[in-house]
Amino acid sequence: MDPEPEFHLEFRFPNIWQNHISRKVRIVAAFVPVDEENTVLYLRLYQSFLPMQPLGRLAARLAIPYTLKIAHQDCRVVRTQEPRRSELRMGEQLLQADGPIVAYRRRRQELIEQAARGRR
Repeated sequence: MDPEPEFHLEFRFPNIWQNHISRKVRIVAAFVPVDEENTVLYLRLYQSFLPMQPLGRLAARLAIPYTLKIAHQDCRVVRTQEPRRSELRMGEQLLQADGPIVAYRRRRQELIEQAARGRR
Protein backbone atom coordinates (compact mmCIF):
# COMPACT_ATOMS: atom_id res chain seq x y z
CA MET A 1 0.00 0.00 0.00
CA ASP A 2 1.38 3.40 -1.01
CA PRO A 3 1.70 6.00 1.73
CA GLU A 4 -0.59 9.02 1.43
CA PRO A 5 1.02 11.98 -0.34
CA GLU A 6 2.36 14.72 1.87
CA PHE A 7 -0.26 17.19 0.56
CA HIS A 8 -3.80 15.89 0.09
CA LEU A 9 -7.40 16.80 0.78
CA GLU A 10 -9.48 14.29 2.71
CA PHE A 11 -13.27 14.43 2.69
CA ARG A 12 -15.30 12.91 5.51
CA PHE A 13 -18.96 12.70 4.70
CA PRO A 14 -21.09 14.69 5.09
CA ASN A 15 -19.30 17.95 5.83
CA ILE A 16 -15.70 17.65 7.07
CA TRP A 17 -12.59 18.37 5.04
CA GLN A 18 -9.06 17.74 6.24
CA ASN A 19 -6.52 19.67 4.22
CA HIS A 20 -3.18 17.95 4.87
CA ILE A 21 -0.73 20.70 3.96
CA SER A 22 2.25 18.63 5.09
CA ARG A 23 2.85 15.67 7.35
CA LYS A 24 2.99 18.09 10.28
CA VAL A 25 0.26 20.60 9.37
CA ARG A 26 -3.42 20.14 8.57
CA ILE A 27 -6.48 22.34 8.54
CA VAL A 28 -9.83 20.84 9.41
CA ALA A 29 -12.92 22.54 8.02
CA ALA A 30 -16.48 21.80 9.10
CA PHE A 31 -19.24 23.08 6.83
CA VAL A 32 -22.37 23.44 8.98
CA PRO A 33 -25.61 24.26 7.16
CA VAL A 34 -27.90 26.74 8.93
CA ASP A 35 -30.66 26.78 6.29
CA GLU A 36 -31.24 25.88 2.62
CA GLU A 37 -28.79 28.48 1.29
CA ASN A 38 -26.37 29.35 4.10
CA THR A 39 -23.52 27.50 5.77
CA VAL A 40 -21.16 28.39 8.60
CA LEU A 41 -17.52 27.39 8.11
CA TYR A 42 -15.51 26.35 11.17
CA LEU A 43 -11.73 26.04 10.75
CA ARG A 44 -9.11 24.53 13.01
CA LEU A 45 -5.37 24.23 12.41
CA TYR A 46 -3.39 21.28 13.78
CA GLN A 47 0.39 21.17 13.78
CA SER A 48 3.06 18.92 15.17
CA PHE A 49 6.24 20.78 14.17
CA LEU A 50 6.25 22.68 17.50
CA PRO A 51 5.95 19.97 20.17
CA MET A 52 5.76 22.43 23.08
CA GLN A 53 2.04 23.09 23.58
CA PRO A 54 2.21 26.88 24.21
CA LEU A 55 4.31 27.39 21.06
CA GLY A 56 1.99 25.17 19.03
CA ARG A 57 -1.05 27.16 20.14
CA LEU A 58 0.74 30.40 19.29
CA ALA A 59 1.57 29.10 15.80
CA ALA A 60 -2.07 28.11 15.28
CA ARG A 61 -3.25 31.57 16.35
CA LEU A 62 -0.75 33.29 14.08
CA ALA A 63 -2.00 31.20 11.14
CA ILE A 64 -5.63 32.31 11.59
CA PRO A 65 -5.41 35.50 9.47
CA TYR A 66 -3.90 33.59 6.54
CA THR A 67 -6.45 30.79 6.81
CA LEU A 68 -9.31 33.30 6.90
CA LYS A 69 -7.91 35.16 3.88
CA ILE A 70 -7.97 31.92 1.85
CA ALA A 71 -11.47 31.06 3.11
CA HIS A 72 -12.75 34.49 2.06
CA GLN A 73 -11.28 34.04 -1.41
CA ASP A 74 -13.13 30.72 -1.71
CA CYS A 75 -16.31 32.35 -0.39
CA ARG A 76 -16.39 34.78 -3.33
CA VAL A 77 -16.24 31.83 -5.73
CA VAL A 78 -19.01 29.93 -3.91
CA ARG A 79 -21.32 32.98 -3.78
CA THR A 80 -21.12 33.47 -7.54
CA GLN A 81 -21.51 29.78 -8.39
CA GLU A 82 -24.39 28.87 -10.70
CA PRO A 83 -26.59 26.95 -10.37
CA ARG A 84 -27.03 27.61 -6.65
CA ARG A 85 -28.22 24.06 -5.89
CA SER A 86 -26.55 20.90 -7.06
CA GLU A 87 -28.33 17.67 -7.92
CA LEU A 88 -27.05 14.19 -8.66
CA ARG A 89 -27.70 14.60 -12.40
CA MET A 90 -27.47 18.12 -13.79
CA GLY A 91 -26.39 17.56 -17.39
CA GLU A 92 -22.80 18.51 -16.59
CA GLN A 93 -19.80 17.13 -18.41
CA LEU A 94 -17.86 15.87 -15.40
CA LEU A 95 -14.39 14.38 -15.75
CA GLN A 96 -12.76 11.48 -13.92
CA ALA A 97 -11.19 13.99 -11.52
CA ASP A 98 -14.73 15.03 -10.52
CA GLY A 99 -15.35 11.59 -8.98
CA PRO A 100 -15.58 12.99 -5.42
CA ILE A 101 -18.33 15.37 -6.55
CA VAL A 102 -20.35 12.48 -7.97
CA ALA A 103 -19.73 10.34 -4.87
CA TYR A 104 -20.87 13.16 -2.59
CA ARG A 105 -23.99 13.85 -4.64
CA ARG A 106 -24.86 10.15 -4.85
CA ARG A 107 -24.57 9.69 -1.08
CA ARG A 108 -26.53 12.89 -0.43
CA GLN A 109 -29.31 11.65 -2.73
CA GLU A 110 -29.40 8.30 -0.90
CA LEU A 111 -29.81 10.07 2.44
CA ILE A 112 -32.57 12.33 1.07
CA GLU A 113 -34.44 9.27 -0.21
CA GLN A 114 -33.98 7.43 3.10
CA ALA A 115 -35.32 10.44 5.01
CA ALA A 116 -38.33 10.66 2.66
CA ARG A 117 -39.12 6.96 3.18
CA GLY A 118 -38.87 7.43 6.94
CA ARG A 119 -41.45 10.23 6.89
CA ARG A 120 -44.09 8.08 5.18
